[in-house]
Amino acid sequence: MDFKKIFGFGSSTPPPPRPPLRPPSPPVVKASSPSKTRASSASTIVGRWKEPSGSDITEFRPDGTLVEKPASGETIRGRYSCDGSKLKVQLDSVSQELSFTIAIKNDTLEMTDAEGLVTKYLRAQP
Repeated sequence: MDFKKIFGFGSSTPPPPRPPLRPPSPPVVKASSPSKTRASSASTIVGRWKEPSGSDITEFRPDGTLVEKPASGETIRGRYSCDGSKLKVQLDSVSQELSFTIAIKNDTLEMTDAEGLVTKYLRAQP
């Protein structure tokens, strides 16, 4: 299974860099200014996000876990950590860590991978 495709990236995207020797930490919550449009704390990403052109839902939970529910019906779990605008995702049973630069403005999440490919999500209703 192509796990980058789960987050909207095609198979032509090169694999992410090798993960660190230690597991990802839970998200660090920092104070943020309401006028900033870039994600400045993990609390801004917490919630459910949906791809505008699909039915895939990704839920970032406050405890640093995430659940991906693709249209195929399977459930994919993992952990994430945020440090400012940097998002790291470690999916269960996958050795490679995914890394993104994120920007959140209003109810839109933009995730950019190391190659510059951008995937947009809209905040989903609970």
